[in-house]
Amino acid sequence: ESQKYEVKGKSIDIHDIVIRNVVATSAECTVIGMRNQSGVRLYNITVDGVHDTASSRQLANESPSFVFGFDLNNYSSPKSPYSTIRIGQDGYYTDNETKLGDVFGIHVSNIHSRTNCSILLNENIKDSYFGNVYAGKNVHRVVTTKSCRNHQTYGCDMQNVVFENIFYSPDADNEAVAFDFDVNNKEHTLDNVFIRNAFVGNARFAIDMKHHGTLIVDGLYGESVKDKIICAECGKVIFNGKEQ
Repeated sequence: ESQKYEVKGKSIDIHDIVIRNVVATSAECTVIGMRNQSGVRLYNITVDGVHDTASSRQLANESPSFVFGFDLNNYSSPKSPYSTIRIGQDGYYTDNETKLGDVFGIHVSNIHSRTNCSILLNENIKDSYFGNVYAGKNVHRVVTTKSCRNHQTYGCDMQNVVFENIFYSPDADNEAVAFDFDVNNKEHTLDNVFIRNAFVGNARFAIDMKHHGTLIVDGLYGESVKDKIICAECGKVIFNGKEQ
């Protein structure tokens, strides 16, 4: 947040980090959070094995209390944390957003989430992989680019990104979206972005695509998944080799 801890002549990039076998929950925000702005790069990060242990009592609480309050929380069930994995946050330190190429080489796998969303992406990202995600029935979004707060410029450009082996079966009355590529105040683009082997159960929508570009889907399973794909006119979804 300042140059207070900077070592002259040393890079302040965040890179070459391995995080494994985390069993925890968060009082607020996220279990694993990665944020960078203003030209600082985030790359070559491996996250393998994260279990959110939010209790059944927390999940059942209809009026949870938060350290900073959640009056602007977007999710219909504002439980804590609001994501298991979070990359990026608009306006986290300055208004200088990351550019495509600042965040790359992120490998996230074996994620067990219990509430709100499993993976929240609010920074431009390339050359990355997210796989083996197990989302509990109280999860509202498995993968989303929508911020936790409405005033932020959420959404992100993605290039060469894979989401693979997703397991999700939400409650029938949950307004759930498995893959929510949402934007706000600014256009964003998907380029070579793939969804493979995703089991989305009875989610209200399997995919909600509001980005420009093309999303390629191979292996999407659930109840009437073809009819649960929404795509804005600016984008395109290729579903099992055919344009949706």
